[in-house]
Amino acid sequence: MTGTFHHPHPILSFAATPHLTPTDTTASPPPAPPSLSENVFLAPSGVQKERIQPDDIFVLSLKEREPLRWPVHKPLTQSQCTPLFYNCYEQRDAGACIHTHSQHAVMATLLWEGDEFRLSHQEMIKGMRVAGTGKALSYLDTLVIPIIENTPHEEDLRESMAEAMKKYPDAVGSRFLSCSVVERRRRAVG
Repeated sequence: MTGTFHHPHPILSFAATPHLTPTDTTASPPPAPPSLSENVFLAPSGVQKERIQPDDIFVLSLKEREPLRWPVHKPLTQSQCTPLFYNCYEQRDAGACIHTHSQHAVMATLLWEGDEFRLSHQEMIKGMRVAGTGKALSYLDTLVIPIIENTPHEEDLRESMAEAMKKYPDAVGSRFLSCSVVERRRRAVG
């Protein structure tokens, strides 16, 4: 795959986004399989996300996980979290996967012992949706997000994340996310 695809919403490039669809008619996407929804777009590891350029993005096929485009202009590496992103695509048919190292997410995992974060009677949970149904939570509902234990290597988290996603099939996400999982002492994935 050659050429550069300038997506009108570059924030979507911050994580793996298999259902990215071009909406800018002036953009010239590179040759692709029959549908862009069959691709996964991955940000490189170790690069500040606000400094990522379009040519820095890795493109893999969603089904076979085969590389379709690899950045060759810089010594970049694919995210070690790729197996975690694929959990979201395969188990939840997610349209995008975003992970964060938010201090708030990390602190929540340190303050709440056990394998889940629970919160209710907060106005802000109205923006969260139950996986599978899309029903928005209300002030009176309880937001439940599974917490998994951190490991020294990201690829070792794939199975525990997959188990948490099976154990919590209704785990909520935002308007655009179908599931959230928080990793103790590290990040949120969803």
